[in-house]
Amino acid sequence: MSGRFPDDGPPRTEQSPVSCSIQSNSTPDSTLSCALCQAHLQDARVIPGCQHSYCKACLEKHAAGDAQFKCPSNTCSQVVTLNEGQTIDSLPVNPYYKSLANLDNEMMDSEFEKLSLARSTSSSNYIGPLGNLGSSSSRFPGPDVRSRNSPNGPVQHLGLSPTSLSSNQATLTPAEHWNTSPPGLDTTWRPTTNNPTDAWSKNPLNFNPLGDNWKPLGEVWGNVNSSNVQANPIQLRSQQQVPAPSHGIPASIHNSKKAPLCMSCEDNHLVTSRCRDCSEDLCDSCVVAHQRVKLTRDHTIVRYPDSKVTSPCNKPAPQFNNVQQSLQSAPHVPTATSDVLRVFAETVEKAKAESDTNIAKATAGYTDCKTALGRLGEMERNIQSKVMEVDAAIKQVTVQHIIALKTREEILLKRLDQIRTVKLKSLEEQEKQLRQAMFILEKIVASLQNSIRSGREMDIIESNKQAAATVLQVKVACGSLEPHEDAQILFTPPDPAIVSSHADGEGLHKAILGREAKFNIITKDHLNEPRVGGTDDLRVLVTAPDMREVCWSMGERGAGIYTVKWRPHCEGEHLINITLKGIKIMDSPFSCMVRAGRDYNTIGTALLEFGREGAGDGELCRPWGVCCTRDGLIVVADRSNNRVQVYNREGTLHHKFGAEGNRPGQFNRPASVCVDLLGRLIVTDKDNHRVQIFTLDGEFLLKFGEKGSGNGQFNYPWDVAVNSKNQILISDTRNHRLQLFSPMGEYLNKYGFDGPMWKHFDSPRGVCFSVDDQAIVTDFNNHRLLVIKSDFCSAQFLGLEGSKDGEFLRPNGVTCDEEGNIIVADSRNDRIQVFSSSGVFIKKFGTKGPGPGDFERPSGICMTPDGFIVVVDFGNNRVQIF
Repeated sequence: MSGRFPDDGPPRTEQSPVSCSIQSNSTPDSTLSCALCQAHLQDARVIPGCQHSYCKACLEKHAAGDAQFKCPSNTCSQVVTLNEGQTIDSLPVNPYYKSLANLDNEMMDSEFEKLSLARSTSSSNYIGPLGNLGSSSSRFPGPDVRSRNSPNGPVQHLGLSPTSLSSNQATLTPAEHWNTSPPGLDTTWRPTTNNPTDAWSKNPLNFNPLGDNWKPLGEVWGNVNSSNVQANPIQLRSQQQVPAPSHGIPASIHNSKKAPLCMSCEDNHLVTSRCRDCSEDLCDSCVVAHQRVKLTRDHTIVRYPDSKVTSPCNKPAPQFNNVQQSLQSAPHVPTATSDVLRVFAETVEKAKAESDTNIAKATAGYTDCKTALGRLGEMERNIQSKVMEVDAAIKQVTVQHIIALKTREEILLKRLDQIRTVKLKSLEEQEKQLRQAMFILEKIVASLQNSIRSGREMDIIESNKQAAATVLQVKVACGSLEPHEDAQILFTPPDPAIVSSHADGEGLHKAILGREAKFNIITKDHLNEPRVGGTDDLRVLVTAPDMREVCWSMGERGAGIYTVKWRPHCEGEHLINITLKGIKIMDSPFSCMVRAGRDYNTIGTALLEFGREGAGDGELCRPWGVCCTRDGLIVVADRSNNRVQVYNREGTLHHKFGAEGNRPGQFNRPASVCVDLLGRLIVTDKDNHRVQIFTLDGEFLLKFGEKGSGNGQFNYPWDVAVNSKNQILISDTRNHRLQLFSPMGEYLNKYGFDGPMWKHFDSPRGVCFSVDDQAIVTDFNNHRLLVIKSDFCSAQFLGLEGSKDGEFLRPNGVTCDEEGNIIVADSRNDRIQVFSSSGVFIKKFGTKGPGPGDFERPSGICMTPDGFIVVVDFGNNRVQIF
């Protein structure tokens, strides 16, 4: 029968409390020796932390009176620090070490005492002495015990060889019940068991801790029934003093004269369990505390078992006549080292096999976590980008409201100033008349006084007649002497519901004689919701300069929006009054300037030119795009200077912004600029493959786009335009397409692709919108124009390659005037061509050269608010106005 070991882990190393101070290769006589003096431990003291034990005298000699010293072990780094007034006596006492001589004497005296009592009783149920299987602490297995009277050397208690009880292996016997015969019988010691091939013997490292043999240590161990206990108290005392060994039970339990108490607490509870990770004996209270602490909650806790095994084949165990014969006849039980090594090797191989699987799982989990972190980072960036967009939108709307309020304030203050001027002027005129009357009356008084002093009667009579006539004239001229003006100046705030209603559209501010103009009215109720079905309360009055009313028509578009169309019959300023429920809406009345259409037959002479090559203020380097604001400011994309410059209508520099780079507000070859109806400046940052939006002052608002061919991505975006909905159109040159975006840069639609037989585009350049929101684009390498319907589903072509009228050679910029005429920068022909809205050629002007009216590859082109054409003369690094 192979020896069995409790599953307490590998043999203890230098770090364990016992082996660190006891030589690992010592003989049984020296296993309890001090590592410093090589003698038996005397008055042993424990080093806190590492739990090494040394003689008190040796520690005092090692400390040499210092309050701080290192553990004597060469492989231990524990430092002991004594408080003020403390000595080596303050260190914990190790009660588990005694001198080997005292331990042997005490043990052998106990054995012979039990033998004497057993012989006198001649009990058939006597259980003989089992000897000492270890120290009194379950954590520190002790040495084998040799009998001083035995000629055979070490006493082989329970069939265990000295090898199995070496100090390094802390070997314990399996849970078997050992029955002994009464003293005097010549029998042999033999272990008995029910099943020698049970699961524990097959796998001693993985036994079931919930078997039927487990119960608290406080109970009596072995097959002792109540009848036997009552019949033979001496036998019971012997059994209680030396209980039968079992698996997992420390040797100290079998050697103790009473059930052991828990050393982990101060409650003196009986030991019931053992922590296999900490190698500590615990009571039930300590088990609960052990499993509650986070550091030890996953440790393996096992309860000590009670052996109830009988001998094989239900045969009674042989009896022994005496202890001496039993010791001489005890069979040799093989050591369990081979089984442990075999099971350990199998466990290692299994762990190695499982390691590959766990590594794969851990690697996959790491990759998944890393991917998740990437998604989190991307989502964070998207959130930040969206926050910036919404922030820009909020600021922009706020700016619009502020601008609208400021405009209204200016109008009201202007009216107030006019009222003040009129009233004060009237008072000044009255003051002038009064002062003149006072002067006349003063002269009359002086004349009458002189007549009286002269004494001439006729002079007095004549002076009185003249004075009476003059006073009457003065009285008539002055009239009432009360002030001709009063201080009645009233301001009536509008109805909030009416204030939220407003109108917008080009037809409110400018129109072309004889052409239809239109604008929209957006109505709101008192809850600021769209007001539907209220056309009866909505009134529009358009008054021409000749005070005649202009006919108009109105149609409902839904959601409280109404479209008004009207056609002016004369030039000049027209007033448009809009009322809702009899109250004027915001900014009403509107002033609309009507003018006649541009006569392109007289165009060709440059009215103004500005700019020259350079990097200074107002100078240009390879400029391309241009646009105009409502106030007439001219904005130029100064491409190779990586900036945007804003000029007054006279050609002087107003301000500039931008620098080279790829951060917000920086540029890398900006190609074009455009101003939307919200007053924002949109710039195509060509070589950064993105679009940036600014205020007119150059404050960055938002950006969108990156390099690529997907929706919303760009490959050298070139020109930009906006329609009446503030939607943004970009010519994506190297992707050979147009892309349409919302005012906040969200992708909406695209047009253009490579077909099997033909191409829609080959590097589209200039883009603009017509008055009816059709997209017009110059197809640069195909030498033609495309007019794309507003649904982006169909297009018409205009022109072909050549230098004749209506033909193109590398067309660049394009724009539309208020009449719908199309103006194209015919770049390589160094000229400008004008077409009607139906594509009919009207006019061309310009020749190659550096003089006024000449061009060197004209690029960007736009219209001023008052109908002039602005052209960027790319090769001459200047801007010309026609």
